[in-house]
Amino acid sequence: MKWGFGFDGEEGGGRRRRRRRRIFVEKPKIFVGNKINAGIYLLNPSVLDRVELRPTSIEKEVFPKIVVEKKLYAMLLLGFWMDIGQPKDYITGLRLYLDSLRKKSSPKLAK
Repeated sequence: MKWGFGFDGEEGGGRRRRRRRRIFVEKPKIFVGNKINAGIYLLNPSVLDRVELRPTSIEKEVFPKIVVEKKLYAMLLLGFWMDIGQPKDYITGLRLYLDSLRKKSSPKLAK
């Protein structure tokens, strides 16, 4: 699999560091970094002004422009991540998560 972005600047510390993206390419054909784009976007309302009133890919059309302006940041997840876009993958992911929770925090699970 080929990944979609790399970083330069960094703010904060610990497990949740905010980093400025230096490149953003959605589903690149060649390798550009070892990170992926996934999760929830928190956008300044001005970003929505950049989205044209037509079917638009914010990842392909808007984010690359914001990167050039050095205004796109990301939170790095240092833990496990899995694509759960398909029902079978969701079930697998849930099983893996519950197994991890059982090993790390079994009192949090119902008996």
